[in-house]
Amino acid sequence: IGMAGLQLIDGDDQVITVTRSMVDASPSDINCLPNVKNDVRTVDKLFDGVNQTQSAKHMWLIPYMKGGTHSLVIDLGQPHNIKALRIWNYNKSAEDALRGVRRFRVLVDNVDVSPPEGFLARKAPGHAMYDFGQTIPLVDSSPSPHNNTLSATSSSSSSSPPKDTANAEISRAALQALYPEYVMPPQPPRGFVVALHLMETCGDIYYIGLNGIELLDENGDRIPVRPDHVHAVPESIREVEGMENDPRVSANLVDGHNNMEDDRHMWLAPFSAGAKSPTISFVFDKVITLGCIRLWNYAKTPARGVRRLQVYVDDRLVYDGALMPWKPLQSSKLDNHEAILFCSSSKLVESEQSHITVFSVAQANKQSEHKDEAKHLSTNIAPEQLPPRPKTSAVGSGWTAARNRHSGSS
Repeated sequence: IGMAGLQLIDGDDQVITVTRSMVDASPSDINCLPNVKNDVRTVDKLFDGVNQTQSAKHMWLIPYMKGGTHSLVIDLGQPHNIKALRIWNYNKSAEDALRGVRRFRVLVDNVDVSPPEGFLARKAPGHAMYDFGQTIPLVDSSPSPHNNTLSATSSSSSSSPPKDTANAEISRAALQALYPEYVMPPQPPRGFVVALHLMETCGDIYYIGLNGIELLDENGDRIPVRPDHVHAVPESIREVEGMENDPRVSANLVDGHNNMEDDRHMWLAPFSAGAKSPTISFVFDKVITLGCIRLWNYAKTPARGVRRLQVYVDDRLVYDGALMPWKPLQSSKLDNHEAILFCSSSKLVESEQSHITVFSVAQANKQSEHKDEAKHLSTNIAPEQLPPRPKTSAVGSGWTAARNRHSGSS
């Protein structure tokens, strides 16, 4: 078991300096094992300042024994106001990320300041493409709608049903009557990371994009999402040579300007069929319960929208389906989003029933206006046989201007 980094944060949000002489670990490191010596993964690496990494030279690892004692004691020498911890879990590789810390307790001057089930640490991503540090407040461990605990038996189940449980089964039955093919999970998924894997476009062979995304909890309330919660790989079209100043970046996905055709509020990224799928991850410091995902597909060039996507919550697949291409807006009052439901609360069903995504990939291919273009997505086309990736640009236009273009008006 191990970690890549640890910081103590004081009341002024400053990092408290910790040196090796202040730290006592038990076990000290992996060198305590027979036939292991000179392993570089020693406890001082937790405080060397190199945290966003996959390098074992900057990580700490100790032997793990179920039911045993694994402790880290820091003696600061003088009183400090400790507001929070910031940890970077073990991250040598995707497989080795399983060696990271899952649950832990914190004692300050021998006083336990942990919640009843202990603090829950987020698994590292297995790569270092974004800062995967997790901030864990110590000043308030009281329960909240998005608290830091999971069921002891499953990371994707919830022991707390939606507030309107009495109406949930009625809503589920009504939803099933409207959409017989819709499959609702028995419990809304819970976790730290919601990841969207974008598998196919609506026809374009070079770029993929979205207007916006919103996450709702099991009660239909919007989950607060800041730009620093959003991590896209690739980040955006800015990773294409010559496009370094393009405004279509991942922060636009959560800027609230979704139902429009102004490309300055969209996200666009390079795409190659057969290559690793672009991923958009929402990474939280606390556990969230996912009741619904609202998605606005890419409006500027609908063929560049997302056709097929998979949704994972803490590495568990919770959805595999398809979206329809963006339809030109005829009125600013019409909302073009699609909804993926994970919960049958009456509030969610009532608000989203006309937006629910129920299309399989085959249905989307059949109904899409861009189905002929989709043929270009064939993985039989080798990347080296494709023409060079064309350049693209953002011009900015509201829904009214877009409507005029579609109708032929000047």
